[in-house]
Amino acid sequence: MIINFTFHVFDLEDGYDYLYISDANSEDDAALVELIGDELPKAQIINTYNSLVQFTTDLSRNGQEFYLTYEDYDDELLIAKPCGGAFFTKPDTRLVIQFPNYPSDYYNNDCCVWNVTASSPDTQL
Repeated sequence: MIINFTFHVFDLEDGYDYLYISDANSEDDAALVELIGDELPKAQIINTYNSLVQFTTDLSRNGQEFYLTYEDYDDELLIAKPCGGAFFTKPDTRLVIQFPNYPSDYYNNDCCVWNVTASSPDTQL
């Protein structure tokens, strides 16, 4: 399973309040994602079927907020991480295209081309 967290509102006290997303099944307590500040985060795709979202605040300012939604996918989600390639999808398949180095910076002087072909609902792949 894969879980996609989408943020609609995000405003936390920078440096004092945190939102962590981790794999609840992992023996390692390390967060997969640590979010702070007031910049709306990009969608976060977590490769686990059981995630843990933890919100931690300090004793000072309050009133900060966040609002997120999530979608879970089974193996019908294709993640196109290589720099380019051909992808054939069947009906009800979701495709996420992201640069191979995501969420880090993309590379200089690079060109990636993804060719996505969707089959009709009547076609069997």
